Amino acid sequence: MLIVGAKGFAKEVLEVLHQNNQTQDVVFFDDLNPDIGDFLFGKFKILKSELEVKSYFATVDKNFTIGIGNPILRYKLYLQFQSWGGVFTSTISPKAVVGFYGNKIGAGTNLMTNTVLTSDISVAKGVLINLSCTIGHDCTIG
Repeated sequence: MLIVGAKGFAKEVLEVLHQNNQTQDVVFFDDLNPDIGDFLFGKFKILKSELEVKSYFATVDKNFTIGIGNPILRYKLYLQFQSWGGVFTSTISPKAVVGFYGNKIGAGTNLMTNTVLTSDISVAKGVLINLSCTIGHDCTIG
């Protein structure tokens, strides 16, 4: 899995992947922060170019998620990384509670720790539902 971004919210996404025992082959992408170094937590490679991303998608894993909170930037990054061959993938914490009836969760959604979705909730593609949010019945989130 490639996490777009390597600061702030990207670290929260890494925690969800850790909770799901999915940290093998995790990398980050950050081409904006020169102070970030080459590895996050001394373990996870930080890719810094389109060429590195395309190579990762071609040889390791096509899945990516967005580790940045700004919704406009999330959409732009989704389009960019999809055009580079990536597959927009959801990250759902096992500590999230998702009801059994009528829920729809779009691709690329981030459901973080302690999130609660009751029933008959529609979550669109690429939505971020942050830590400890509760969403009740009959809601649509775009």
